[in-house]
Amino acid sequence: MVKIHIKCERFMEPIRVGIIGVTPGQDYKTGGWANIAHLPALQALPYYEIKALSSRTRRSAEHTAEKFGVSYVFSTSSELIQCSEIDLVVITVKVPDHFKLVTEAIEAGKHVHCEWPLANGLAEAQQLVEVANRQGLRFGVGLQGRGSPAIRYVRDLIADGKIGQVLSSSMIGSGMNWGPGMPERNAYTLDKTQGATLLSIAGGHALDAHAYCLGEFETLTATSGLLRKTVYFPLEDKVHTASAEDQWAISGTLQSGAIASVHYRGGIVSGNNFYWEINGTQGDLRLSCDFGNLQVFQLKLEAAFDGSPLAPLEIPSHYYLAPRLEDPVFNVAQIYALYAQDRHNGTNECPDFNNALLRHQMLDAIERSARHGTRERYIAI
Repeated sequence: MVKIHIKCERFMEPIRVGIIGVTPGQDYKTGGWANIAHLPALQALPYYEIKALSSRTRRSAEHTAEKFGVSYVFSTSSELIQCSEIDLVVITVKVPDHFKLVTEAIEAGKHVHCEWPLANGLAEAQQLVEVANRQGLRFGVGLQGRGSPAIRYVRDLIADGKIGQVLSSSMIGSGMNWGPGMPERNAYTLDKTQGATLLSIAGGHALDAHAYCLGEFETLTATSGLLRKTVYFPLEDKVHTASAEDQWAISGTLQSGAIASVHYRGGIVSGNNFYWEINGTQGDLRLSCDFGNLQVFQLKLEAAFDGSPLAPLEIPSHYYLAPRLEDPVFNVAQIYALYAQDRHNGTNECPDFNNALLRHQMLDAIERSARHGTRERYIAI
């Protein structure tokens, strides 16, 4: 078990941050992810300083800068990237724009934190990792499920043998988007070509947490379906056509030998929107949440050891690296805390571009399996 302690005073100089992609708004239905999560997360961590912002419109950036007390506003992302006052460029725009902006920031010699998915497909991700690995810089990616105290504690419980040999894992979740009730501003996620699909977003975060805790799939098979071919948005009285699948069922054998299944469905259900049970020879673990995006919300953890009844399990305090902020800010703050620790101590706890590439390789294998009806590998033998 790795215990992480971050003392702010140990950081002699704050990490100066520039954020690309701010969009003002009051909540997830009206505001962008940078405003909802990244800005409040960074403001809560004293070893960061938000220096600059850019947006598609200068007015949006100025409005956000005024609200959060940020000094510099740039009309273009290139101006922000070139600014000498910035150490870390944070990229929170839509997925199709990631490749260009990440490449430009790397070529400018900047550290980069990019939202997940890293790229629009495996080929782009491979190119970005090749470029990044040639630089002596630190790169983070927004797989913030790895920052969740519950996820990190489960990983350690399994690694320490608290439930014995893992026999099986069963996960089911709802994507929240990709069905009735989603905000119209997220309608682009229904377009498969945009790279922000049920599989890559909600599924990708869940599958990354699954692999982080239990290890990778040795082989897998997948089935997908597009059952809601149109989605109606009543407030706007609009209908959008979907090309991104709204059902994904993945099953296979993990490298440990355990059997695992993951089912993600679009929209929200009346029952369990997130439920994950891990069964071992000496106990069981259960994670649950009212919402399907485990990277966004805090999870309830229950455990049964050595034949005892299933009961809530308290998460030790040392798993809380950031102030206990509200969802969806908290897990983002946890990831930034890990990134700062890595830069200071030379550790590798924050998910990076290599972790992102592995996840893109997994998603590519899942899509191949669903397309061809084949059993797939994504880890080299």
